[in-house]
Amino acid sequence: MKEMGFATRALDYNELMCLYKSSGQFEKVPEVLSDMKKNLISPDNLSYRICMKDYAARSDLCRMESILQEMESQHNFIIDWISYSTVANIYIKAGLKEKALIYLKKCEEKISKDPVGYDHLISHYASLGNKDEMMTLWGLQKTLCKKHINRDYISMMGCLVKIGELEETEKLLTEWESSCDRYDFRVPNVLLIGYCQKGMIENAEELLRDIVKRGKTPVPNSWSIIAAGYLDKDNMEKAFECMKEALAVQAENKLWKPKLSLISSIFCWVRGIRNVDEVEAFVRSLKTDSRN
Repeated sequence: MKEMGFATRALDYNELMCLYKSSGQFEKVPEVLSDMKKNLISPDNLSYRICMKDYAARSDLCRMESILQEMESQHNFIIDWISYSTVANIYIKAGLKEKALIYLKKCEEKISKDPVGYDHLISHYASLGNKDEMMTLWGLQKTLCKKHINRDYISMMGCLVKIGELEETEKLLTEWESSCDRYDFRVPNVLLIGYCQKGMIENAEELLRDIVKRGKTPVPNSWSIIAAGYLDKDNMEKAFECMKEALAVQAENKLWKPKLSLISSIFCWVRGIRNVDEVEAFVRSLKTDSRN
């Protein structure tokens, strides 16, 4: 490649490895890494990560670990937190908890004041079901990074929902609401989803209606989440009611599109149960949505 003028930087080789990986030619990925070194192009963190992920995708942890050892043996090579996070995630997916914990600690040592790094770490500990570490890191993130932004709350709340800690999620929502400058419905939507996953649809609706009472206008997806929850419980009356609420606010959210399966199920029910006027009104609201 170098002789033909195709690649003179690590970036070029990285893009080629990604191309091979996306096309399913996994065996080509380590060959490209070897070519880099033969052509005296130093691999960077991304180069090694691509190759490690490639081996992990083929369940070849031995070769993945050999790449990791190569990285760690180079005195002048600085491994970033993303690479250690990648290794930890590979071990988590492989069910190797103890090895994962080793690299999670190494990842933490590298993060410094990067809030995205803390989000990743917390997510990994959520995969391990380790609430204590999650809460410790959340506190450190707040102290070292000065301020949690919406993305951080969405990530942390999603992790708490993942491990079934809805009460802690509720506390975080209250904390976020007390300090947010603009009401971002992506944040409470995390809790709405958590309630629905647990079959607590009434709690989800109660939360959303309470937010509305406080003068906030939900995005359509908030109502759609609850409509889907009621659909799963075969409560078509409530699913229909919540979908009408979603369609009523979709004019200000023109990029939102309801899920076809949800709409189809509700429409079939409406057509069989409701009167003609209600059916026509529902169809008109859907046509309005499709024009936006």
